[in-house]
Amino acid sequence: MEENNVEKNQLFQKKWFFPVLITVIVLSNLIVSIIFIMPKNALKTTATIDTQKGKNQTINLKNLKLGNILNKLPRNNKGYVATNTENRLLLYITNMTPQNYNEYINQCRQKFNYDEKIVDKSFEAYDKENNKIELEYNEKRKMLKIEVTTPSKLKEIKWPNTDIVQMLPKPKSIYGSIYKTNSREIDVYVENTSKEEYIEYVEKCKLSGYNIRIEQTENKFAAQDTRGNTIKVKYQSGREMEIILQKRVTITSSNNVEKQVNKIIHNNQKDCIK
Repeated sequence: MEENNVEKNQLFQKKWFFPVLITVIVLSNLIVSIIFIMPKNALKTTATIDTQKGKNQTINLKNLKLGNILNKLPRNNKGYVATNTENRLLLYITNMTPQNYNEYINQCRQKFNYDEKIVDKSFEAYDKENNKIELEYNEKRKMLKIEVTTPSKLKEIKWPNTDIVQMLPKPKSIYGSIYKTNSREIDVYVENTSKEEYIEYVEKCKLSGYNIRIEQTENKFAAQDTRGNTIKVKYQSGREMEIILQKRVTITSSNNVEKQVNKIIHNNQKDCIK
């Protein structure tokens, strides 16, 4: 009897051993996964708390790497700095009222006075060195986001020695890049160009003979010269201007021969009909 009981117990243990083992393994993997996930969330929570704690620190303009470009801080200079590098500055100012925000926009306009854009509670503009400032105001949270970025290093335009380049009125700025060029067309982006310089360039195009079939808006200009060549000029934000010059396609001798042949065939068909 005892032997039978032992055998039964052994069978019972074997029967339940594998299910229990699988359950233990699954639970172990689950616990390990939770352990790996929890610290990440904890770190995120801690970072958020630290950010919240630093929101009312006094910001010193001298400690900002682009402080000389920003030039001025709002009257309430308390908040926190999120990014402080040679190319980008990002900071947040707390307890900003709508009046404080509007006052700060006027301060920024003294330096950043090119290509201004205002949309709802945001402001964007450039200074004469093409540095960009962006403001975003959250009235509900009374928080102002200030971002300043510097432009990429300017490169001089390498003008090819071609006939179509000789037909193009030269812009004032020497910086930019040629996007496309061939014997019949050139497409060039000219950087470091203000809106006033764009207007001057359009007038230069007109004086150079591109004054026929003019189509002109605030930021676009298109015209032809007496030979049918077309120029298109477009001003873009970021103190950039695009110029496209398209040379008129002249009819070649082969095309003339083809036209003459078609004309003869057409006349012969008329004669046959008669």
